[in-house]
Amino acid sequence: MKSSIQQHKIIASLGFIVLVSVQSFLIYNTYKLKNDEFYTSEKNILKELYRTSIRNDKIFPGGQAIMDRYLIRNMVRLDSVYKISPDQFYTISRLVVDSMMQELKKANTIDALMEGYIREKNLDTTLVWASSLESLSLTFDGHHYIPIFQQTKESEGVLVNGGLKELNKQNEITSITVSAPVAQSYAASFALYADTPYRLLHILKSMTVPLLISFVAILGIMLIYYITFQNWIKQKKLAELKSDFVNSITHELHTPLSAIIVANKSLQNERIIEDREKILPLTAVIDRQSQRLKALFGQVLDLTVMNASSLQKEPTVFEELLEEQLLDYRLQLTNNHVLISYSNESGSSTVLLNKFWVTTMINNIIDNGIKYNNNRNKEINVHTKKSHNKLQLIISDNGIGIPDNIKRHIFEKFYRNTEGLTNKATNGLGLGLFYTRQCINVHNWELEIISNENSGSFFIIRIPIED
Repeated sequence: MKSSIQQHKIIASLGFIVLVSVQSFLIYNTYKLKNDEFYTSEKNILKELYRTSIRNDKIFPGGQAIMDRYLIRNMVRLDSVYKISPDQFYTISRLVVDSMMQELKKANTIDALMEGYIREKNLDTTLVWASSLESLSLTFDGHHYIPIFQQTKESEGVLVNGGLKELNKQNEITSITVSAPVAQSYAASFALYADTPYRLLHILKSMTVPLLISFVAILGIMLIYYITFQNWIKQKKLAELKSDFVNSITHELHTPLSAIIVANKSLQNERIIEDREKILPLTAVIDRQSQRLKALFGQVLDLTVMNASSLQKEPTVFEELLEEQLLDYRLQLTNNHVLISYSNESGSSTVLLNKFWVTTMINNIIDNGIKYNNNRNKEINVHTKKSHNKLQLIISDNGIGIPDNIKRHIFEKFYRNTEGLTNKATNGLGLGLFYTRQCINVHNWELEIISNENSGSFFIIRIPIED
């Protein structure tokens, strides 16, 4: 069963990983879509306003005049140098571009333009922006363009205004390339970017519904799986235990049946038949165990009905009931190496109890003391005494004891432990101590177990005495 449960967990884990992966993929694609479409309407407004403002200009109003002054004025000189020495041409052109950039930065009007756009169209006041000169090329013949500047991350020829540091396609408002296919002119590419520093927060906020649905779906599936898995384990245990119960029912019926068989064989002995005083105890044993066998058939098949409402108590002299039960138990013993001793210090105590339940409980405790015992000579000591107006029943053994790590499990229905046993094939359904706990509970008695591994066990039951 452990292997089956492990396989089920592995399959469920793989399924959960696949589910989370699919959900993550869908959420990621939703995020990408939202990111690409973020501020679409605002971008269109800014794009239209910006292009209108620089319709006959470059970068910002007045930018073309600055660029013409540096580039057109030096065009003849640069043409001459390029023809003589391309390396020197690039050095001189770089100095020209640097000077032009400084002038453009000083004359920049992008900040004023953007602030006006935001006020005019009532846009997000958290917007930050940047204008950038992307590339610059010269042509001396009107056909062939020579690049003298290309934007890179390390380039200082980028105009940054308003605080936006990261420039990418998601926050690009517009990119414009202007050229004149005539001799001694230039081509320039520039762009405007705008974004909010709270972009991620805004996107996640817009994804609240799909994120919430995804989370609830995963949580719901996990909950359904957990409930289903628990029910499956219960059903699987019940199915296996029903099969085990059918195979092991003879063990539960062994005690009364063995006592009847032994008593019946004794009655066939001629010496016993001749002695009437010896016959009566044997017939009493057969009668008691027959009644017990009948009750066992009716009750052991459904332990779930064991509760206070089904309990019928009657005043009983506990010591007499105990002596009868121990006599019956000794009669059915086939192991000559089991010694059951009884000492009575309590005298005669009247207790309100259910005989069937109590005798079954005593049998179960003794059975466990013999079953979970690796010694060749197995000893069971039964002792009764009175303390504080209560009868104490103490049943001890010299068995393997109960390890600390399983003490909390021993009263669970169908729980069986073979750890430490020499004979691993010990029979049983794991119902004995479960039945014992149920019997103690419905009688409102007290149970204490003193046990350590390899040192035997003491079952101490405290029973109120009837006045």
